[in-house]
Amino acid sequence: MSCESECLSPEGNPFQGSTKPAPSSPPPLFSSPPQDIEKPAIPYKQGQKLTIFRHNSPPPLGRPYPNSRALTPRKTLKGLTQLEYCLSASPLEGTTKSQETSSFVITKELALCDGRGAQFILVDNGWVTKIYDPLYYPTYHKDTSIRADVVEWAECDYSREGAAYEELTGRFGGTVIPKYHRFMDM
Repeated sequence: MSCESECLSPEGNPFQGSTKPAPSSPPPLFSSPPQDIEKPAIPYKQGQKLTIFRHNSPPPLGRPYPNSRALTPRKTLKGLTQLEYCLSASPLEGTTKSQETSSFVITKELALCDGRGAQFILVDNGWVTKIYDPLYYPTYHKDTSIRADVVEWAECDYSREGAAYEELTGRFGGTVIPKYHRFMDM
């Protein structure tokens, strides 16, 4: 099944991907990265059991926020597969509370697609769970042949969303916005 058909939205499901076709291939590359033949298929499948730890995300990353990480040189990105890069990159610090865990079973795949960015699943306790796995973020910046720093991209998404929920959860959590649980898959 192509990514385009996997990411299309079924009637009435706002969490399942975009109704737009999947992005086209990037423009021709001057130098292609190594083929990523060892990259596994998306592992978040219905029936899978996950155990996660409570985690407070790092401060928001990227402009206009002061928190940042060292940029990975483009030359380095060009020489690594996405899998190699994800395994070699160290995540930003946050606060993990290893004594506070939650285990659940995936009951429905809401939006899973390689190259989509964050993945969405529904779990047996009723939570819609968002997974920021850089391995399944787009390899290239939209409509370019420039390799994306997928680790930074996933950390930006995760840290910014965490900061937004931290700010809004006291007044609106569980009412106007979903309740925020601060868990991270490890």
